[in-house]
Amino acid sequence: MATALPQRPLMTVSETAERLRVSEKTVRRLANGNDLPTLRVGGSVRVDADELERWLRQQSSAMGRGSFAAGASVMGRSSLVDDPAERVTGPPKGARQSSPTRLAGE
Repeated sequence: MATALPQRPLMTVSETAERLRVSEKTVRRLANGNDLPTLRVGGSVRVDADELERWLRQQSSAMGRGSFAAGASVMGRSSLVDDPAERVTGPPKGARQSSPTRLAGE
């Protein structure tokens, strides 16, 4: 028996990343780790919008609060944002910090 296809259009990695407010790399990592409900269409990753919303509600319930928080545990992971490119950091060690630029007339 054939599986029923989703009624809503499938979301791309880019659309899913935008919805979750994370990078595409993070969406792919979650998909590859089977932490995010995804479908493979050929070589492409797709996410059913209804399944994504259901997954978000499950994650929120598992955390004991109604929404995501920075550093929250997701499916046994330390954080949704553990992609180094998404971390907010200061200048690299040893980097020279420039002094503030003064405007004319100050």
